[in-house]
Amino acid sequence: MIGRAVKIFLAALIFGSLLFSPCVLEANAENSKTVNVKIDALSEKKLISPYIYGINYDADISGLTFFSVKQGGDRFSSYNWENNFSNSGTKWFNTSDNALVSNFSLAEQKQPAMAIRNLYNIFTSTGVSFQVTTLPMCGYVAADGNGPILDTQIAPSSRWKELKIKKNQPLSLEPDLSDDSIYVDEYINYIISQYGKSTSPSGIKGYALDNEPDLWSSSHPAMHPELSSPEELIAKSVELAETIKALDKNALVFGGEFSGIDAFVSYNNHDNWMKIKGDFSWFIDYYLSEMKTASYLQKQRLLDVLDLHYYSAAGNGTTTVCENSDYSDAQMNAIRIQSPRTLWDGTYTEPGRVGESFLQYLPLLPTLQASINKYYPGTKIGFSEYNFGGGGHISGGIAEADVLGIFGREGVYFACLRPNAGDISYQKAAINLFTNYDGNGSAFGNTSIKAETSDAENSSVYASINDGSEDVLKIILINKNQTSKLTANIEINSGQEYKSGIAYGFNSQSSKISKFQNVKNISKNSFKYEIPPLAVVELILTGNNSVSETVLPDSSENAAGSSTSFSEFISSNSVELSATEISSFSLTTDFSLSTQTEKTNIESTSALQNPSLSKHSVPLAIKVIVMGFVFAFFAATVYLFADGAKK
Repeated sequence: MIGRAVKIFLAALIFGSLLFSPCVLEANAENSKTVNVKIDALSEKKLISPYIYGINYDADISGLTFFSVKQGGDRFSSYNWENNFSNSGTKWFNTSDNALVSNFSLAEQKQPAMAIRNLYNIFTSTGVSFQVTTLPMCGYVAADGNGPILDTQIAPSSRWKELKIKKNQPLSLEPDLSDDSIYVDEYINYIISQYGKSTSPSGIKGYALDNEPDLWSSSHPAMHPELSSPEELIAKSVELAETIKALDKNALVFGGEFSGIDAFVSYNNHDNWMKIKGDFSWFIDYYLSEMKTASYLQKQRLLDVLDLHYYSAAGNGTTTVCENSDYSDAQMNAIRIQSPRTLWDGTYTEPGRVGESFLQYLPLLPTLQASINKYYPGTKIGFSEYNFGGGGHISGGIAEADVLGIFGREGVYFACLRPNAGDISYQKAAINLFTNYDGNGSAFGNTSIKAETSDAENSSVYASINDGSEDVLKIILINKNQTSKLTANIEINSGQEYKSGIAYGFNSQSSKISKFQNVKNISKNSFKYEIPPLAVVELILTGNNSVSETVLPDSSENAAGSSTSFSEFISSNSVELSATEISSFSLTTDFSLSTQTEKTNIESTSALQNPSLSKHSVPLAIKVIVMGFVFAFFAATVYLFADGAKK
């Protein structure tokens, strides 16, 4: 029996080592990733527009610190500012009703332009003054609130009022409800009378030229049954832009408002596009060229921001990252995490129809900037509606943080998340990490600097300073890997020697921003930092031996500044600036980016910082070894007893 027992033990040892040692090595390898991160505080200094940290007005903003807001959507194409009725379009049976102002009393609903009051209320409750609203130019607006439009009531009919951009008569603050026309210039004039011009604290800073005109016939078939042509788009855009500038010369015109890449490329394959395409590579080129020509003729800029809608179409062939809400699907989560690379990374091809059919226009941001440089230099880039999905999941938080980092680094001027309904806690966390990471208004820096990672698939990195000063360096570090912790070897080139740092972040365990482990052992601006799988962390480095949150100089006031005019920011934001230029830059107090009173919920829990370090957890390698020997012991026992039975 002793001999047989020895044989069994030795067999188990041999089988266990042979069968499971490779697995242990592989598990150890997969459970740890190392990347090299290089940051150069002296290179690629670019101002970060604070207006990329925005949200659409109808989203859940509780607990969110944001710096801009957009009011828009299908209903604003049909909004009648005189009586506050609008039409839902195909999203709700082409129904005309009071949905845009249903939160007000019946008496208030009878006051003109009450939809704008919703923007004003956001301003008064949050202090966020950079607001953009959408003006209609489709051709008709809702005449009443009497429910669904019948087939016999398609415009023109009594259920609609004709929309005219210019009244060509004196503008009244008391609109005539008995006439058959609605005037956009009278609407703008009324807004200004109530809230001031764009240079006033409460004034609307920008106006969007309608909403997704390429989809008018499909979104609003009862109002605009025919496809919108490129010629119609340009004519109405020019007339409305000219009207905006005539009433408020400093207001920004946001134009294009295209629904997605199909419209960017071909205006959703309109028949007329191929007739006028010529040498233009895509429809964006044509639009920019036409708006520049009109601006030249009018002797004033008519398009300030090329404003686009972008809902990521990355997916698995069945659904996209924006549509998918099954967060147990690891494949879709991985696709969502990688999908922001479409914006900038020429080595990446996203799965789905965009990567398959529109590869020549990718990566998107460099292509857009090249078109602007060629056809209408000085135009800013905006994404007033965008989403990469996963609002209630860590994959969505990672994607959102990655997108914001990209927007800041690549010089995007304006961006407003338009999330799906329901839980968006992780998307909020990503925004707050840039705008209010400690709950006291501390924000990412206002100047982007060079930051690179050796592994774009598993990590992203973004770095910033404030006002040209290297005293405080902020690093956003993202671990995209779903199973492996990330060890970053960080090297910094700077005139400042950093000695210590604190960290805030969130991970798969919770969307609440918490304190992570401090930065330690910095030697000659080099150090290692480890974060768990699926995590986003912001490192705040200083030259002090210890870092206290209470002495950091980067509040929301610092992010906003106090002296430079709104127009100066617009004209200077797109160029690379010297340290001297950056140090003198700040935004006007009229456009201060005051944070909300409701602060981010801060938790400091070691389990959130690194769940793999829980005292109750057992290392994966040990688990594999034990299971291996149990299995091998069982197999060897069966084999030997079977062998003995034969004998």
